[in-house]
Amino acid sequence: PPAWVDAEGDSCDEYSEQDLCTAWGSYGSGWKADWGSFDDYWNDGHTAITACCACGGGGERIGLVDFNRDCKDKQGWSDKDGDTCGSYADDGWCTADGRYGWGWHEEW
Repeated sequence: PPAWVDAEGDSCDEYSEQDLCTAWGSYGSGWKADWGSFDDYWNDGHTAITACCACGGGGERIGLVDFNRDCKDKQGWSDKDGDTCGSYADDGWCTADGRYGWGWHEEW
């Protein structure tokens, strides 16, 4: 979501600027182990990995020249079955670079 902040008020921009996460949904070089997990900062139905483009989440990309830069968070998106970007990320249905993830089933 465009205005998403975590439980302590940190925005997606802060996650990106402080290298708190990677575009593949992992912890970045700025994340301190004693902070716990992304789940500890869950807010408004999301963690950084489901809400922030810089962390592998988000929902809309306006181009592919620079995949991460061109990512724009899209609030309220869901597919025809009601699955959200968070569902896709959590279940491994896609990758941060827009390909099918480990959880995707070809018969879908």
